[in-house]
Amino acid sequence: MTSWHPDRISVESFMRGELGGSDATRIVKHLVAGCPECQGVARLYYPCARPAAVPGGAERCISSWRGKGGRKVGEIFEDLLPELRSRQADLESEQIDAPGLVDRLAQCPQERRLMLVENSERYQTWGLCESVLERGFAMGPQDPAKALEWTELGVAIARKLSESTYSSELVHDLKARALSYLGNARRINSDLAGASRAFEEASAELDEGTGDELELARLLELKSALLFEYRKFREGFKILDRAIGIHRSSGGEHFLGRALIAKGFQLGELGDPEAAIATLMDGLKRIDIHAEKRLHLAAKHNLVYHFYSAGRYHQALAMVPEVRALHKELGDTVDLVRFKWLEAKIAQGHGELEAAETAFCEVRQFFAESEIPHEVAQVSLDLAILYLRQGRVAELKRLSSEMLVMFSSLGIGREAIAALVLFQQAVEMEKASFGLIRDLAAYLKNARNHPHLPFRPSSSD
Repeated sequence: MTSWHPDRISVESFMRGELGGSDATRIVKHLVAGCPECQGVARLYYPCARPAAVPGGAERCISSWRGKGGRKVGEIFEDLLPELRSRQADLESEQIDAPGLVDRLAQCPQERRLMLVENSERYQTWGLCESVLERGFAMGPQDPAKALEWTELGVAIARKLSESTYSSELVHDLKARALSYLGNARRINSDLAGASRAFEEASAELDEGTGDELELARLLELKSALLFEYRKFREGFKILDRAIGIHRSSGGEHFLGRALIAKGFQLGELGDPEAAIATLMDGLKRIDIHAEKRLHLAAKHNLVYHFYSAGRYHQALAMVPEVRALHKELGDTVDLVRFKWLEAKIAQGHGELEAAETAFCEVRQFFAESEIPHEVAQVSLDLAILYLRQGRVAELKRLSSEMLVMFSSLGIGREAIAALVLFQQAVEMEKASFGLIRDLAAYLKNARNHPHLPFRPSSSD
């Protein structure tokens, strides 16, 4: 069951046999999944006075519909209505049970969760699978390790779903979604090879599914992020634009907004802040901010960053109070500290150097105490730029020495250590430049997922 919901006119057109192709397939799937509102509209057009047993049920409906156009819709749906009524009651029961089951699973270690899913039919339901997957997906930005556990659990549940209960094609769709979420979770845990395997499996499951283009679009969105990690920008934008096209055609504003925001993030990563700003603003106009509060916050946070990157400091400053309040509302300490870091960058760009230095030092200390080495490195380099700009050579030398000692103790990779040694030597010889610092910052960002990448400085100014 997807979050997509057709409008009443589309359902009515479908029931009159006037709608064909992928739009009709999607509505069949939506009705089979148990939407009471749309089923009510359907019954107005085809009341079922004499229910008949249908071998294959929902699966037969979808299979019969695919490739037959609108001519058979009345006959097929007449057969299916009794099953829909029964399925609706079952799904409502599952949805009522799901939150309590999720709470119980949250109190168990992962091994126990997997055992329950393997052995108890109570933990093998569609409603629980969707709830577990959404929990795992939402955890990704804050706790990648737990996100991976929950998405692995969602995959395990999807693989135990009864195809006779939910229909084979619908189960394949949900398996594809679960594996797409797993690929995303592996990506943010820096397991890029494992992410690639999960996306390949997801594509294979989708080929056996209903043909729902919205499920395909979600897969393409998440897979594009992996391609960007591999620096395959052309391919990544190609499939992300395909997902955006699907959402434009379907009329789902929230999903279109989400895909546009994803594109805005990547345009910013590619170094095009103006394009990122325009795309993020387009996406923000479309999303339901109550449905995905963290997505709304992430988009606003990135919009502030790209205003800063484009040198539009006044616009960045104007948004700071709103975005800071959103961070406090959602209550994630690390994200709030990251926003303080961004505020320090804006202050530096705006010429408020004393305030920027104080904030950089506080943020750096937080990341050091939290043992997040790459963030320590990036904040230290921001501080190095400030010192270099002010000609504070002694502070710059002290900072470079501290960076090397700290990163060695935090277990940063050998290639990154070699890059920091080169930076320290340049500082000691008083040959450090803004270009070298920018190159090192870009390198450390890429080295997070590619630890064997060597450092090759390219700039000198």
